Amino acid sequence: QVVQLLGVCGVIASYADDYAPFVPTLRIAGFAARRQEALPGWTGFANAAKGGGREAIRQKPHITLNNKDPKNKTMLLKDKLEPYRLLLASQSPRRRELMTGCGLPYEPAPKYECEEIYPDSLPAEEVPLFLSRLKSEAYPAPLGANDILLTADTVVISDGEVLGKPCDRGQAAQMLRRLSGRRHTVVSGVTLRTAGRMHTFSAESGVWFRPLSEEEIGYYLDTFAPYDKAGSYGIQEWIGYAAIEKINGSFYNVMGLPIQKVYVELEKFLQ
Repeated sequence: QVVQLLGVCGVIASYADDYAPFVPTLRIAGFAARRQEALPGWTGFANAAKGGGREAIRQKPHITLNNKDPKNKTMLLKDKLEPYRLLLASQSPRRRELMTGCGLPYEPAPKYECEEIYPDSLPAEEVPLFLSRLKSEAYPAPLGANDILLTADTVVISDGEVLGKPCDRGQAAQMLRRLSGRRHTVVSGVTLRTAGRMHTFSAESGVWFRPLSEEEIGYYLDTFAPYDKAGSYGIQEWIGYAAIEKINGSFYNVMGLPIQKVYVELEKFLQ
């Protein structure tokens, strides 16, 4: 009978929160001490066994998780990249800003020459993919065992035609007139490469411009000189605030690097 009684008390202790309103004060000699030794966090039950009453029974145990256990830790991408050297092969300050803002630890790769030529028969949407691979393969230095090279290219497409970087003010103005009051597409191609693997992906965004006046086009070109930008504009500049009506897709893709997709694809690439 004593053994059975102790078993019942053990069940009550395990479910004290649920049964607290119905459990009378326990006064079994020696039980409280043994129970407290077995479950040091269950102070409420021990107090109840000493005469603490129902309020004491309702107290929950203090449970401490071992956060230092690697099995309980989820690593961020920046932590997974610690054994690697991520090289960003781009002179674009916007791409560097986006990589930094996303918390990706990288080193700027040394500047090198790459002639950005693609076949005339290549579909416009595939041009940035082709060019990002071309830039990757043109990197002059051999990659180390822990190196990851990131290259990218972004183009503006209007009516199936690729609009690259303008050669001069006249060509830049012509591009902006072409984009004025219409929808165009921005496509970025990104290539990740190690000494033994290569992975290329793309992102696409639709952009709508309201109609631009000649005065607005002239002001933008004279003030911001967007000659280093595909399509002759930067969405992060005045024209993006004043003239872009809406976007379907990634804002950062239009800025020059689809950083959210880079983050996801880079994490997959490490697996």
